[in-house]
Amino acid sequence: MRATQPRGLRGRDKPLFGTAATILIGAALVLPYGIYQAFDSEPYPAMILPGGGYIETYIVGDRAVFEVRDLVGYDAEGNAVRLDHVTFLDPIPPSYLGGLVATAFGQDAPASASLHSGRLDWGFEARLHTPSEADQREARAWLAARLQSLGLDPDRLTVRYDEVHVDYATGAVLERTTVEEVEILD
Repeated sequence: MRATQPRGLRGRDKPLFGTAATILIGAALVLPYGIYQAFDSEPYPAMILPGGGYIETYIVGDRAVFEVRDLVGYDAEGNAVRLDHVTFLDPIPPSYLGGLVATAFGQDAPASASLHSGRLDWGFEARLHTPSEADQREARAWLAARLQSLGLDPDRLTVRYDEVHVDYATGAVLERTTVEEVEILD
């Protein structure tokens, strides 16, 4: 029995892609990986998938251990209220939460206006966005309005990082410990 080829390829003796096309495809896949390795940051847009929210999970005995990040507001009595970040950020896509938290929702200006590799001894000049005072005030006002619309204190917002231990077999949460709290508004 002879293997059949798709209709358009019958009788074709040449490869589908030439050497130049193969090199171009290889570069398109390797270049983003090289940038990721050099700068510890995924270029956007990139061919490396999946992008974004990396959750490191460890298996320790019969437990899965990972870190979660929660937005926390406070009611009138000062009690912590965990916020649903999808609803709180709407219309901002939830996948942006990591970047927003990393910059304290625009309140944390970058230390440098240029991009430099942490793994290599070289860098290049790239203009990074530095929020102005007006941008920072606008971001604080937006956050305060979102908190107030939920009946929470408009002047307090915290990002809480918890380490969660889950029973690997049942999925039951066995332990949840706060590792760090970062005040965004206070």
